[in-house]
Amino acid sequence: MSAGTVQVSVSAADLELDECSGAKRKSRPTSLSVREKHLVAQMNVELLETMLIEVRNLRRVASSGHEPRSLQRRKTLLHSIRQLTRYRREIVDVYEGSMIFCIRCWTVRALTDLWTLCRSGRLRDALREDFVTDTLLAKYHLRSFDFIVSFSDTEYELCKTELSQGLF
Repeated sequence: MSAGTVQVSVSAADLELDECSGAKRKSRPTSLSVREKHLVAQMNVELLETMLIEVRNLRRVASSGHEPRSLQRRKTLLHSIRQLTRYRREIVDVYEGSMIFCIRCWTVRALTDLWTLCRSGRLRDALREDFVTDTLLAKYHLRSFDFIVSFSDTEYELCKTELSQGLF
């Protein structure tokens, strides 16, 4: 990974299944049943596919200089992605696993804002608001689900040092 670049991981979590019995079951990442693990994997793939499409579209919009009219859903997803690209941050890649955004920060301010966005829960809340729809919940027979957003302390400190010393 190049200097000034960090990874932010996002994964589906805390599934609440819509069981016929009406009983609520909250799952934890360490104690998921096989079915729930499979659902988390499916949700992560769906999130990854959606984000890859929208990141590509965002790059097209940025290079064209104007935003085409689009569906309201696309605009809300773009809103979440734009939070990651504030202060000239670039999404340089998106990896599979959970969903890992590889983000280049050009300034300490951009890095600190990204850190705050992830640690405060604002990114998780924006993703939940933009991505968790009734249609998606019905498709996977869920009542709700949430996201876990991770950003390594070590990676943050290393990137901050690189940016402060102009090592990129």
